Amino acid sequence: MFINGKEFLTVRDMAERENKTPDSIKKLLHRKDLRPISKDALYPIEAYEAIKEAKLGRPRKQEPDAEK
Repeated sequence: MFINGKEFLTVRDMAERENKTPDSIKKLLHRKDLRPISKDALYPIEAYEAIKEAKLGRPRKQEPDAEK
């Protein structure tokens, strides 16, 4: 959706683009402390860019070096 030449997305739009559930998108937005700009839950495209590469869950354990 474009408003005054600027693109805005809903949680559902972001979920469809990333093939994730709306709940996971909400968690990622909350984790980055990104809030909607209106009651219609519209987020600027920058919010989508901020969560695009983010992942949920714990990081993988790194294996110890074999040389040590």
